[in-house]
Amino acid sequence: DRTQKPCMLVGSPSCKGFCTWQALSEAKSKDLSAMKAAKIASIMHLNFVASLYHEQIQRGRYFLHGRPLNATSWQDGSIAELLERNDVQRVHGDQCQFGATVQHGLQNGKPVKTPTGSMTNAQQVAKVLGVQ
Repeated sequence: DRTQKPCMLVGSPSCKGFCTWQALSEAKSKDLSAMKAAKIASIMHLNFVASLYHEQIQRGRYFLHGRPLNATSWQDGSIAELLERNDVQRVHGDQCQFGATVQHGLQNGKPVKTPTGSMTNAQQVAKVLGVQ
């Protein structure tokens, strides 16, 4: 229905197979087959989410994809392909700008930086999230 306003799909797929800690765990793992299976599942899920983003774009709708800034999933084929589009951008925003704080321990309540990448085809959303 063309009378509907564009809606936004928000995706934050599991980083289990892509986080920097995963690479360290893999180096020490005693069950490499389980680690490889988890990575394959993560790639499949990431590809599925990317296909939903493409569908949003084709329908004139928006998407927002959030991941840790240094997650290796940013270089994955399906995500890298989206980033090559002229109508898609990735911005860096630190979570302390949005009120993220340490939740326990001696630093409880103090700001925590948490560098985060956000990819979207909504320019206004990118503008708001791209703060450090």
